[in-house]
Amino acid sequence: MPDLANEDLLLFKQVNNFKFYRVTPFSEGSRLAFNSGQIPKIAKFQKFFFNPDTGEYFKTTDLAINKNSRKKVFQKFYNTYFPFYNRKVVSILTGVVSLNDYPKIGNFISDFKKKLKRKKIEVYGYIWTRDFEEEQFREHVHIYFATSRITPEMMKELFSKKKHTLYNFTFPTKSFNAAIIYLIKKELFGASKMRTYSKSRKFLIPQINTIKT
Repeated sequence: MPDLANEDLLLFKQVNNFKFYRVTPFSEGSRLAFNSGQIPKIAKFQKFFFNPDTGEYFKTTDLAINKNSRKKVFQKFYNTYFPFYNRKVVSILTGVVSLNDYPKIGNFISDFKKKLKRKKIEVYGYIWTRDFEEEQFREHVHIYFATSRITPEMMKELFSKKKHTLYNFTFPTKSFNAAIIYLIKKELFGASKMRTYSKSRKFLIPQINTIKT
């Protein structure tokens, strides 16, 4: 999976070659410290690193670090499930969930997993990130599930009786890779002490005897 063009994040990969030097807060950080979750998070401070061998300095921000951490999680999800997805062993469900109706995304995940389990569909892993869009669900979450194989017929049956806009799920409209890049490009949203993104505890691997060659 190709990396996105972002100089800050690419440089950050080299941070292990540097020693922490100092941190400097941005002056506007305190002024914009309050965030209701309806505006993108901003960088509040810079971190400086120093390479004693080369004399080079490297600087990044807390925002870039958090975005890079999210990127690594989402790339791991992709790298784990793409081989199975490519062989039509695993399905990827891409969804949008309204936080107005599900303020605790964990409750939705629990209910949705039960819905899938009733149809004998196994959930192997998931990732999600917060977002805000006035034209759609206002505060909402983009969430992807990796599941056992779901046919178009099963998909239709799963959501045929859904008569609300609390959430919506589809298969990736373009490609799995494009769907992951779409999430990686998202800004970080979330009020203070609120998770901006998360994942399942583990990315489970389908049992070998379920794989059809």
